[in-house]
Amino acid sequence: MKVEKLMSSSIWACTPDATLDQAVRLMEEHDCGWLPVVPGRGRYHVVGVITDRDICLAAHHLGTSLKKVHVREVMTVDVVTCSTQDETSTACARMRRSQVRRLPVVDEEGQLAGLLTLAHLARASGERASFGVTAKDVAKTLASIAKPSAAPLRTATAWGT
Repeated sequence: MKVEKLMSSSIWACTPDATLDQAVRLMEEHDCGWLPVVPGRGRYHVVGVITDRDICLAAHHLGTSLKKVHVREVMTVDVVTCSTQDETSTACARMRRSQVRRLPVVDEEGQLAGLLTLAHLARASGERASFGVTAKDVAKTLASIAKPSAAPLRTATAWGT
């Protein structure tokens, strides 16, 4: 099954120049914990992602108002994406390899088209048609994502303090 059949095409994004306060408000208003970062309004390439966890860690390490910190200062720039035309198995493999629960979905021009989450895959595996996603695929992906990260934690120095 193609990713475009499962993805959510109704997503919210922020710009690198947005403040963390603005990103938090978007997450709260739209009940999400993750935002793709795009260079402006409209259709754009994804230049980063920011999570509620990124914001919490930045608040802790920087010790300043979220209104004074810009998304570009704490966003993840090594963004793993999938294509609308990728098979769901390909998307699962990317999630496992990158240990992420969410993938921005891009169209044939590399423009942000939607979002695919582990939750999308889990729901699909429980449906009768299953969209080509099995419970085993979801469990394997979750197990890979849940492995402790080998990457060191960011230190206060890495946050610019």
